[in-house]
Amino acid sequence: MSTTKNRSAGCRNLLDQSIRAHMPRFGSMAYYQYLELVSIVRSQSTMLAPRNVQAASQQRTVNRVVYALSKMAAYWSQWQRSIYSWLPDLSSSATNQYYSLIDHLFVQYEIPQFLKSSWLQNRHSTRLLIALGKGQSIRKCQMPIPFTKSMAKHFMSAPDDLTVLQAARWAQVRSFDGSPSLARFITQTRLKTFGPQEEFWAEFLRFVVTNEHGRIEAKTKTTFSLSELKEMIAFCHGIKFGRAVEMLGYNTFDDAPLQPNFSVKGRSVRWLRKRMANWRTEIELPARTPMRFPKPVDFSFPKCDTIEAFRGIDEGLLWTIDQIDSAAMLRAEGGIMQHCVAAYANRCRGGNTTIWSMKSDDGAVKKHVLTIELWANSRCIGQVKGKRNSSPSPIATQVLKRWIAQESLKWHR
Repeated sequence: MSTTKNRSAGCRNLLDQSIRAHMPRFGSMAYYQYLELVSIVRSQSTMLAPRNVQAASQQRTVNRVVYALSKMAAYWSQWQRSIYSWLPDLSSSATNQYYSLIDHLFVQYEIPQFLKSSWLQNRHSTRLLIALGKGQSIRKCQMPIPFTKSMAKHFMSAPDDLTVLQAARWAQVRSFDGSPSLARFITQTRLKTFGPQEEFWAEFLRFVVTNEHGRIEAKTKTTFSLSELKEMIAFCHGIKFGRAVEMLGYNTFDDAPLQPNFSVKGRSVRWLRKRMANWRTEIELPARTPMRFPKPVDFSFPKCDTIEAFRGIDEGLLWTIDQIDSAAMLRAEGGIMQHCVAAYANRCRGGNTTIWSMKSDDGAVKKHVLTIELWANSRCIGQVKGKRNSSPSPIATQVLKRWIAQESLKWHR
């Protein structure tokens, strides 16, 4: 019995500490509203019940609730109803009681559910919830891009688990007649946030939606998969906005984007695929050449004795990862993989930069899969590239992670 009492007292102390830690400045109006708010919530709901802080995960949840209450008190002048008239359903979960409190204080008109979950992410989310709760049009609110009527309609019905920015992007794709699955996928890519290049990305999303279900051009269906779409986004960003060194893989005299005027307007999926495959031979940039060309003669690289090669079986294939130990092998790797790893020959002479080649062997054919740059001194992987600088496939990534675990390497993706 004594142990139970001590545990209960400890839970109450933790809860009281959290309440004091989030208390607004003493004497301010928010301070008094906060005290009233906490008092009502403790007496009228189960959100701040001491039993909810028995586990560490539960304590973190309660801390978030207390933090939310302090923010609600800070916006006391925006309350639509008195806190004393709030009557939550005690049979519902603490989460639903929390949403009920938001509705009671700030919402007179219907708002999207995801906004209740994300309203404390930043001031913009908070002010957006308050504005929409008063009935203000989303088109008059400050948003990362101008909203059309169609976007406003789709924004209000965005999935509950999205953030405000993701919901805005979801609404944009849906307003272009993109499918819900496509809109969902876009919110998981680099386009989940907004930047200064929105004019191009709106053009790109229209291109994607136009080709989502395939269109017949010269009797050829030109649809694409979602995994290919992710590569398209990465390519377009790199070629139009990225630094040249990030695309080329070596230092250049001019590090501006390779093709700042790149556009997909009026283009087809087949055209973009061709550009992704052949962009190195198509760009005409004589000033952007490597600082130093490797000599055509062969020479050996220092052997990395602290890191072992890899041998393993996965999906019926023999996978190997071996160090490339000469300039000739490096040039061969670059030719087979169609990228510029041969330019790293002089770096490999020092011994810290090492290049490794991943291959798969089914007993009949041995395929080059990945080229890996590894810094021996720090045991850190710098770059991992497939053919034509593509991203590694899921199975290749799985094999790579096995090698990383085997040799205790670091890979900051």
